[in-house]
Amino acid sequence: MNYPPMVNRSNRRYVSKGRKRRLKIEVVCPDCHKTRYVDKSGIDGLLKAGSFSGRCQGCNCRLRGKENRFQRGERNGAWKGGRYLGGSREQPYVYRTVAPDHPLYSMANHQHGIREHRLVVAEHLGRPLAHYEHVHHVDGNTLNNHPENLVLLDGREHVRVENLIRSGRMDREEVRRYAAAVGA
Repeated sequence: MNYPPMVNRSNRRYVSKGRKRRLKIEVVCPDCHKTRYVDKSGIDGLLKAGSFSGRCQGCNCRLRGKENRFQRGERNGAWKGGRYLGGSREQPYVYRTVAPDHPLYSMANHQHGIREHRLVVAEHLGRPLAHYEHVHHVDGNTLNNHPENLVLLDGREHVRVENLIRSGRMDREEVRRYAAAVGA
């Protein structure tokens, strides 16, 4: 089979997956000159069909006007404002993705996400929250992150308030007065 100049047949690798050994051949992208290893059977099939260009995935998408497909963050076409739902089914939380240069990035998890209720309170206070500071939802709806619905409590006080609410000894609306009396 006649290979185009971007395929370097002399540079090969055998890759094992279980019992199968596959031959991979080096291919150089004609646009960006990046090298990659492609399955030989895949190249042969594309050459027979007459559709082998040798371009890498990024250059091929750029050529077709789909360069946003592999972008991260706001530049991606599937960006939904950086909000996603996480947590459990019983207690879901809204997360917001923040960039590494964000002033509250120290509160982010490994996916660059911060629970939205913590982010709202931290932005209101103008500082990152400590790990022992908890944010309580007054109405009990963890998806309602309006600033008037959120109260900052110490971790121990938050557990105490939740137990009082569950036992019926405290009304949900009394939490704001309790937080003000405790000084949280």
